[in-house]
Amino acid sequence: MTTKYFFLPIALLIASCQTYEPLPLESGLIFQQIEKQRQNNLKEMENFSFTQAAELMSRNNLQLKAIKEQYNGFKNVAAIKTPLPNPTIEAGAAIGRRISSNTAATTQPFISLGFTIPLGPRLKRNDELNKALEHQAWNNVVMDHRELNLELRRAYIGFSLTKKLQLAQNEVANTLQLTKKTSTKLMNLGSITSLALNGISMQIITLQIEQIQQQIGTSNYVNKLSKLLLADNKSTANLTPAELPPLTLEVDLEELKKLLLKNNLKLAESEMKFRVADARLRLALAKQYPDLNVGIAHENEPGEKKQTLSLPFSIELPVFDRNSQEISKELSQRQSALTTYKKELAALLSEIENEYSKFKLIQKQVLLLENELTPLINKNLNGAQRALKFGSINILRYLDLVTESQTLKLREIQFNKTLWHSLLSLENLCGSPLINLDKPLLENK
Repeated sequence: MTTKYFFLPIALLIASCQTYEPLPLESGLIFQQIEKQRQNNLKEMENFSFTQAAELMSRNNLQLKAIKEQYNGFKNVAAIKTPLPNPTIEAGAAIGRRISSNTAATTQPFISLGFTIPLGPRLKRNDELNKALEHQAWNNVVMDHRELNLELRRAYIGFSLTKKLQLAQNEVANTLQLTKKTSTKLMNLGSITSLALNGISMQIITLQIEQIQQQIGTSNYVNKLSKLLLADNKSTANLTPAELPPLTLEVDLEELKKLLLKNNLKLAESEMKFRVADARLRLALAKQYPDLNVGIAHENEPGEKKQTLSLPFSIELPVFDRNSQEISKELSQRQSALTTYKKELAALLSEIENEYSKFKLIQKQVLLLENELTPLINKNLNGAQRALKFGSINILRYLDLVTESQTLKLREIQFNKTLWHSLLSLENLCGSPLINLDKPLLENK
């Protein structure tokens, strides 16, 4: 066998290996692309429903794209069946010594080819592990998408409520300014003292402090929305969100627990860890079985005019090492994963019971405010309007009642904000929405 016939197949095999392909990272170009996208994503958007926000996030969110790319990597690996071990080839020269001159050459070539054939199900179990890792990666995509969707709901609801609260605060501020203007005239006429005017000024300053606090809260929600939608903060702040639907939770605690068991993100992650640990154990058990080594060798003996062809077989006897250490480790890992799943489920069940109880109590507060207190305040305000018309009360007393009514409206919005936050906590535990933000009625899931 000549040298070229020996090295040619090796060279062809090496040439068929994959080569490195550079992927440039040009920060300046990426900056320009992202800035352009952030400025154009919300362009000419008149209405801003939650459905539009969710679709925009699905198209543009970079965190979601990164998770999908990671999944594609696991998917591509799982699509490739675990190959047999590569064959080995040996070649060289056998050199003889103290051989007479009238015999064959003292240096003779030899070549051998060896194959390893797994006898156990190791390759199949490795494929199963890769498939489990693919499922885990896909589960991560779904979980991250759900988590981002829940985060988007929190930001959208918070943005909508803080804007509504700002409008209500502006109404109170306008009334207080009118009250201050009227009080200043009455003080100049000697009808009231400067003490009353100072009291009104203090109310105005206190409200201004609260308005600034709401502006900070709104900017936080704007920032969250901008990140999720890949939009600039200015465009996001100018959006007008759709009116939120009435908040009435019609599912009971048992239904919420079923949703938690089916969709909770932490629970799903723990379950996938258990599935992967089980696949790793099955692979470790498969590694107990030895591989069969088969070969073929051709050689010329130094000093002899004859050729030898041999077909060796070898197998490792599992006498001492049966992969017991790795099996013991994977058994422990699987049991630990199952215990972790049980622990998290128990903790989540307790947490959802607590959150459901809190939601019901906050809901009672809101209903008392809306159904009992607000009608009384409105009734007083209507009576004050008639009394002012007939001169039974003065303008300052009437403006005080208007401010009281508007302040109650502020309180009502704040109570509803607390109720929405409680609902979002339940949604986070259930891992799925409990209300459709683009429809006026709650839908049971």
